[in-house]
Amino acid sequence: MPKNFLSYSRKINLFELRLLSYARFKDREILMGPIDAVKTCFVKYVDFDGRAPRSEYWYFVLFTGLLTSLSGHLDSEYGLTFGKVLSEQGITSGIINLLIFLPTVAVGVRRLHDIGKSGWWVLLPFTIIGIFVIIYWAAQISVDDNEYGKNPLIEDSIT
Repeated sequence: MPKNFLSYSRKINLFELRLLSYARFKDREILMGPIDAVKTCFVKYVDFDGRAPRSEYWYFVLFTGLLTSLSGHLDSEYGLTFGKVLSEQGITSGIINLLIFLPTVAVGVRRLHDIGKSGWWVLLPFTIIGIFVIIYWAAQISVDDNEYGKNPLIEDSIT
């Protein structure tokens, strides 16, 4: 057999294993949509305990990215920037950044709790290379309960 065929079949097997590990809770999974995720992040804006599933974290990151892009566009469009002092940041961008700072840190800490890491790891991006580690960890699947609580996407069959 050609060498490429073996590497291709190995990739399929690893992919199938990943699907099987994810699918074992599929019948009890609760899906969190983008609106629910953003609402949850703003309701739990100073809640650094518990866990945040991947969907909650990534929908909130998408929401904050779109919101900051929109506020930056509004600042530049209407001339609301402060000039070169704060690298062209404007009034609406400043207000938006202040409003989303605590919810962003809180959901980041809860996401790290979901994969079994301490919330203090949220400071890792200050080392520049740490941003890649945080992105890798935020993309991890967590299906089991850990020291920070039960998996938020698994519904208890007793309740």
